[in-house]
Amino acid sequence: MRFSYKNISEAGTRFAKGHSPKHVFVFGAGLSVPAGAPSATHLLKRAILWNLAARKSINTNLVDSFCDYFYPSLTRAKAEFPDAEDMLGLMDAAQEYDSIRGRGRGYKWRAGYLLDARRQLVRLLGEFLWSFQNEGTFKKILFIRNVVRKYPSNTVFVTFNYDLLLETALTQENIEFSYAVDKNNSSRNVVLKPHGSINWFDPAEHTKAKKWQQEKCVEFLKRIWIFTEAYPTFLNDGINPPYILIAPTPHKQIELEFLKRQWTSFSSSIHSCPNITIVGYSLPAADRLARIVLRRGGSPHNTKRRITVIDPNPDLAEHYQKNISPRINYAQDYSKTISRSPTASPACMDWRLPGCAARSPRRSPRSASCCRAPEAAPVRRGPCSRRQALGARSSDRNWASRRA
Repeated sequence: MRFSYKNISEAGTRFAKGHSPKHVFVFGAGLSVPAGAPSATHLLKRAILWNLAARKSINTNLVDSFCDYFYPSLTRAKAEFPDAEDMLGLMDAAQEYDSIRGRGRGYKWRAGYLLDARRQLVRLLGEFLWSFQNEGTFKKILFIRNVVRKYPSNTVFVTFNYDLLLETALTQENIEFSYAVDKNNSSRNVVLKPHGSINWFDPAEHTKAKKWQQEKCVEFLKRIWIFTEAYPTFLNDGINPPYILIAPTPHKQIELEFLKRQWTSFSSSIHSCPNITIVGYSLPAADRLARIVLRRGGSPHNTKRRITVIDPNPDLAEHYQKNISPRINYAQDYSKTISRSPTASPACMDWRLPGCAARSPRRSPRSASCCRAPEAAPVRRGPCSRRQALGARSSDRNWASRRA
C-alpha cells in the first residue's frame, strides 16, 4: 500500500492571506496509544523487549552501555529503562559537553562513540515503530480514521509522533496530504512532524542505502528522502537508512533546515487558524519550543480562536490554562467530542471539567468557550437553576404562612 502522499515542487512555510487552514490538529502519543503503540515513557522499554524477541536482533551494546553510565539508578534486570526522548536529548547534550571538554583522555563518551550510540538507538526505535505497520494495527486505528474523515481538506495535522499511523489513516480514507504547505494547492491537507518521522531520511552515505533511496524513495525539496510505502519492505533487504528522529530540545529541532521549515509552518498555522484541537499531547516541560508556538494560539493574539484539549487526564486542563491560554475547552472523551462539528453552538457542547458549574445557553459564545479550573469557576445560574431557586422561595413562603 502506497501512502496518499503527494510530492510538491514549490513549498511554502506560511499560509497566504485568505488561504489559512480551517482547522489545526495537534497530536501527541495519546493518538497512537489506543492502537497499541507506546508513549515516549515506555518506548525504549518496549523497543528493547521487542528486539530481544526478534529473530535477527539489532546490536544495542552502546545503548546498553549509555543507559548504565548516564542512568545509574535504573536497573535493567528489573526492566527499568529511561524515557526515549530524554535519552536522545541526553546524547545531544553529551556531544555538546565533549566539544566543551576538549581532547583530554580518560573519558569514554567522545563524539564518535556518542554518534554510534545514537545511530543504534535511532535504528532500534525506527524499526520497532515500523513493526506497527501491519494489518493487525490498521484495524485498531478506527478512531484516527474517524477524525481525519471529517476533515478532507484545508486542515493541518501536526503530530509529535514518529510513527505513521496518521498517514495510514489518511490513506485509508483516500485523503491526499503533503509534508509541507503547497503553494499551488492551498486546500490540500498538510501533515507536519516537527520531531521527525520513521519514513524521513537524510541522504545516505553507504552505497547500498544510497541506491535504495534513489530507486524506492522520493526526494523532497532536495533536502530529505521520503519512503512512501506503508510497509517496511526495505528492512528485509538489510537497509539501515539514516532516520530523521530528534529529541524535543529547542536547538536540535531547528538545526536541520527541513525541520526549521516544519516549525515555521506549524507556527503560521496556529497563528492563522480559527480552530485548534489538541489530542493526547501533554505539553511536556522539555518541549519548550512547542509551548512557545502554541502560546500564539491564545490571547492576546486572538480572543475568538477556539482551542480544545482532549485527553483523559483532567490535570491537563489547568496545565494548558496556565501555559497556553485561560480560554481552553477541555474534554476527556475522544470519540464524543471529536465527532462534533467545530461550528456547532458552544451551548450545545459539554466541555466542562468535572465539578465545573453548568453553562447557561443564554451566555455569549465568548464566555461559553472558556472552561476554567473547578476552583476558579464563578458561580453562575442558568435558567433551570433560577427556576428552581424561585420555586424554593415560593415553597418557603407557603410553609411559613401555613405555620403562622
